[in-house]
Amino acid sequence: MERVAKYSGSPASGALRQGEVVSTLYQATLDTRQLAGDTLTVSLKLHAYAVILTQDCDLDSDYAARFGGGTGQQISDVLFGVVEPAESVRRKKDMNSSLWAEAKKNKSARYQFLEAVPTDSDSLGLGVPELVVDFKLYFTMPTDELYVRLGLDTRRRCYLVSPYREHLSSRFAHYLSRVGLPEDHTST
Repeated sequence: MERVAKYSGSPASGALRQGEVVSTLYQATLDTRQLAGDTLTVSLKLHAYAVILTQDCDLDSDYAARFGGGTGQQISDVLFGVVEPAESVRRKKDMNSSLWAEAKKNKSARYQFLEAVPTDSDSLGLGVPELVVDFKLYFTMPTDELYVRLGLDTRRRCYLVSPYREHLSSRFAHYLSRVGLPEDHTST
């Protein structure tokens, strides 16, 4: 049986894509203890991989307005999900075997498992290992900074094709919309 393609290689240019995996992304953060002072310190956190969660329509509109002279609206920031190689997540001390069994089948509300990207679906031709998106961990980056970083060290690798892109998006939205209860229902 032929395997269904889940990824496509990222284009060298053009609008970013929802479900796009990038590598070598540096996230700048301010040391908030110094906000009231005269000097600010910025630290850089390296994300070996990250996945774009912003909607395609917003990314397309932004690109048209920013680079194409279009009438779309620029967006100030791009939303990213924190991604780690699956092997690293599996070895974490709070990841037991039953939780991992759920996570790797996408049955855990918190985690999205992404199978390895074959070399022919990676724009760098290297392939990408199995990854896990932790929906509890996400960040934004100014869109103008991201496009500059793409010209420096950050690389566009691949993106999830439909319906896998929508699957990621709906699972992330579901995780964010969960409601914490003070006490679970009990059975008598």
